[in-house]
Amino acid sequence: MKKFHDESGCCALCQIRSTESRSDRKILSTEAFSVFAPWASIFPFEFWIVPKRHSNSPLDLSRDEARDLAKTIRLSFGALANILADPPYNSIFHLATSRFSDGVFHWHIEVYPKVSVHAGFELGTGMYVNTLKPEAAAQVLASAVKNEASNRN
Repeated sequence: MKKFHDESGCCALCQIRSTESRSDRKILSTEAFSVFAPWASIFPFEFWIVPKRHSNSPLDLSRDEARDLAKTIRLSFGALANILADPPYNSIFHLATSRFSDGVFHWHIEVYPKVSVHAGFELGTGMYVNTLKPEAAAQVLASAVKNEASNRN
């Protein structure tokens, strides 16, 4: 991220979020967060939750942003559970403390559902085969998010 920032003068994740929020990979947009299936997803139904405001850490969230994050997580993970019968997953929080960041880093959450197995090709080459286009996954997840939201009201 630092190299991109130094060369372009902008945050890589801010640019990715902006692009993905207008793409077929968009899943959900709230006041403070964007949820999308990344362009080069490693896993089927992988999605990222990215704050719209550039920040190093979720510790910098305002009270309203924290509430919005809770809503975003509830809708996104609820949708995932409903469409894939509550699959195992890894959720990774990428963050930097202010002490160790010069403001270049942008925190976010990456969610990796475990719905496929990495086998010889992936393990041997370090390249991944995703059998589901991220656009298709995003469409299914976005529909499930809408259902989840209507069930919560």
